[in-house]
Amino acid sequence: MRSIWLLLLAMLVGLGLEALRSGGELGGDLFDKYRSRWHLAGLIVAVAVALGGVVHVLRLASREGRLSEVGQSVAVAGIAAVIIIGAVLFRHRSSLNQFLPVVVAGVAAVEILLFVGPFWPSEVPERHYPTTPAHEFLASQASGDRIAAHDLALYSGTTTHYGIRTVTGHVFHQPTWRDLLVAIDPEAFDRSYTFSFLEFLDVNRLSSPVLDRMSVRWLVTQVDFPLPGTPFALSSGDSSRELKPDNHLDVVVASRPMRGVEILLVEDFFTSDLAGRLRVEVVGADGVVRTGRRHVRGFLPAGSHWIPVAAEDLPSSGEALIRIRLDAEDGALNLKTDQLGAPVLNGMESGGRGLRLAYADDVAIWENLDALDRVRFAPEGVVIRDGQERVEMLQAGLPSELMLLSEQSDHLTSSVAAKAVIHNFDDQLDHLNISLTTTGPGWLVVADAMQDGWIASVNGVDQPLVAADHALVGVPVPEGSSTVKLQYRPSGLRAGAFISVLSLALMFSLVWRSRRTQRGNYGSGVGSSSIVV
Repeated sequence: MRSIWLLLLAMLVGLGLEALRSGGELGGDLFDKYRSRWHLAGLIVAVAVALGGVVHVLRLASREGRLSEVGQSVAVAGIAAVIIIGAVLFRHRSSLNQFLPVVVAGVAAVEILLFVGPFWPSEVPERHYPTTPAHEFLASQASGDRIAAHDLALYSGTTTHYGIRTVTGHVFHQPTWRDLLVAIDPEAFDRSYTFSFLEFLDVNRLSSPVLDRMSVRWLVTQVDFPLPGTPFALSSGDSSRELKPDNHLDVVVASRPMRGVEILLVEDFFTSDLAGRLRVEVVGADGVVRTGRRHVRGFLPAGSHWIPVAAEDLPSSGEALIRIRLDAEDGALNLKTDQLGAPVLNGMESGGRGLRLAYADDVAIWENLDALDRVRFAPEGVVIRDGQERVEMLQAGLPSELMLLSEQSDHLTSSVAAKAVIHNFDDQLDHLNISLTTTGPGWLVVADAMQDGWIASVNGVDQPLVAADHALVGVPVPEGSSTVKLQYRPSGLRAGAFISVLSLALMFSLVWRSRRTQRGNYGSGVGSSSIVV
């Protein structure tokens, strides 16, 4: 709404300046004409309506407790109106006439600046884009890989600032890329046509083969997200005990890999600390402390609650110490314990879904162990012309060495499955340089949305960039060593540059011709004669 009002205000300023520039006078007979009784009555009505509107707005603001804020805005508008109306009415009585456009523009500039000032990005980047431990983890571990975040666990539109590549975002999506996102989550575009979101409330979506093909190696969820896996008992008991801040409850259990610990809350928990969190520390036989946390947000109902903890590297023998803590300013957790006060806990093991919990603190970060490399070699290609059939085949899962082609290609591959070693992958965003050595011809697959606006060359020779796996791209490569280059060259770039150069040339030619015409007129005396006439 503020953007629309600002546009209308700018248009009104432009119309007012144009009216002043055209030289309309308010004095003399014209001014006397507009002072007739009907026009005077209309002016009185307009002023009354304006004052009534101001009173109504101030009354509403007072009712909402925002009288001072709204009053300042009304005062600014009123002062600006008084200055402009006074300057227009009295301009014929002084030398204000020639400065009136400057006065109008100055008053409008001040009003507009006061209007938009609070919405300008005045925060320093460090506060506007705060770096959390999760960002630091992904920046160090997900270099070159792609991530997918559950809903708003990690806001996809800001990840570019941290150098993190996401599968979703606030962009104009390539149509085939959109098809793959919908195959993962049918509601991916329900909120916005240009802003995609993935929901993993169905935990099976975390293991979608489509994510594997899109090279999504890291999955980000909230810490209270349902943990996939198989639960098992760690300790048992029928008593209860309170856990207060700065204290802890310990229990020694048999060591085994786990990705979460479940506590049993006997009573509802309340705290005034909205940033309070539950903390679980798992200490293995190696002495390493593996920590997991979960938000409380002021209230936690009675019942069972899972806390993710990245402890899947625990050995399957020996003992492990599990410690429960409450990181909050006040409140007390009434936990189910045994007779000695050791907490009753359950654990969660992986369950063989191809996921590994790698980080659990402000968010939970999962590593997709089945994800294919973002740049890979495929020795075989199968042509599937129907787009829906291609997506269904990708959903069902395909061997990593097989690539789906959207159209028939002249590139021939050998009957024996070839292998390749990728020596170098230089990613400069708008151009990629890849060197590899293969034991036979095949396809270099890049898991990016690059089907439009990109060109490819192999060993300096232009090669067609084909659609691979519905939304990705493939480059035909021969046997042996190859250097593949992909560059972003949108179709309109060359035409746009040509039009820009042509427009500049036309502008300079018109200026040169105008000046030459003026010099010719002055030299022949035509200009002076015209002025005299």
